[in-house]
Amino acid sequence: ACLVGSEMCIRDSHYAAASGAIEIVKVLIKAGAERSATDDLGFSGRDYLLGRDDLPGNATISAADQAALLQILDPDGN
Repeated sequence: ACLVGSEMCIRDSHYAAASGAIEIVKVLIKAGAERSATDDLGFSGRDYLLGRDDLPGNATISAADQAALLQILDPDGN
């Protein structure tokens, strides 16, 4: 379960983004997960999706699904 504003919600949204679970990301954001929140390592959902530093991104999802997730996680394109 996702508790609005909780660390669990942040981790769940990062895992969902990293795994390419578009519908789960939508549900978590609707439930209150912050799109730009970072975990205790400083990584955001966008970082888990695309990769950053030593964190590999998700290379298994299609370019279309990646673009859809990026639009959900970062609608302003920042």
